[in-house]
Amino acid sequence: LIPKGGEIPEGINRVDEAMRHCQLVDRVRRTGEEFYTLVEDQMCKGGAGAMGLGEMPPKVASGEFYFKGLKQFSTQGAARRTLEMVSKLPANSTEAILYSPLEKASFTPDVIVVICTPRQVMLLTQAMMYKTGGRIESSFAGKQSLCSDGVVRVYKEGKIGVTVGCSGSRTYT
Repeated sequence: LIPKGGEIPEGINRVDEAMRHCQLVDRVRRTGEEFYTLVEDQMCKGGAGAMGLGEMPPKVASGEFYFKGLKQFSTQGAARRTLEMVSKLPANSTEAILYSPLEKASFTPDVIVVICTPRQVMLLTQAMMYKTGGRIESSFAGKQSLCSDGVVRVYKEGKIGVTVGCSGSRTYT
């Protein structure tokens, strides 16, 4: 994540088409490309808003989008309460987002996203606990999972996180 006013590293090209954050992560996974995005390159404005690229759209923040649009909650209040708990960076605090496979990254990443099977999550968890022990605490609601839970929460807390994806990430990847 490049903070507002920060410099994009030389040699990294801007993505060539607008996509959702989850699609961009999937594209990197499949193609091995390295690129950056600006707010206008992010098709999902809820995900962009969570990551500080622009503002959270009012219909997302109010719960209206998830209640009336997607019909994923019994009331708008339930949707709003859930969205209030979504991890977010301050609006307009991010200049750009860098994407790269870890092995090719020409920059030090703020967050590493690992897409894997449940068995692989178990093995990664066991590896993380091997020396120090403990537990991994996870918090998710199946909403804005790859952007908020997978990137913003991990970035803010500095701890490993686990999420199951959301309807957007499952639809578009």
